[in-house]
Amino acid sequence: MDNRDPQSAIRNPQFFITAVLLLSICCVPQTVFDRIEDGDFTMVKKGRYDRPAVFLDEGREYQGQVLEIRRGIEKHFDLLPLITKQHYIVDRDLVFTYKYVLLDTIDRCFVLRYFARTHNDPLLAGYEIFFACDTATKHVTGIFTGEVPLE
Repeated sequence: MDNRDPQSAIRNPQFFITAVLLLSICCVPQTVFDRIEDGDFTMVKKGRYDRPAVFLDEGREYQGQVLEIRRGIEKHFDLLPLITKQHYIVDRDLVFTYKYVLLDTIDRCFVLRYFARTHNDPLLAGYEIFFACDTATKHVTGIFTGEVPLE
């Protein structure tokens, strides 16, 4: 039988560091992008963002908030084509670029639009993705992807 003091394990720096690392790993909430990387696309809806929204001028009061949200999305640019390919058969590489931001007039959330052009397609101009984001937390609360027809 081990007669060591049970408190000595707690005082051990290795034990403390291991415990802190385990707690930090286990307690960090998954982002929508973590879930998509894991193959969970349940948040992605097919179609356009169809809630009432107004176009925001980037130079106004929301510029800092929108830039922070964009950085969060654009850290995961490699996932944007996967989002679209969940709902559409796409046989080419898609390169998305940021286009604009809307403010949902009912839910008061930001809606950022990204667009990827298709070349030599007789029917489509490209694909779009809308990210609905909570204005307070800046977390993505919804993702919508759709085809953009040629006009």
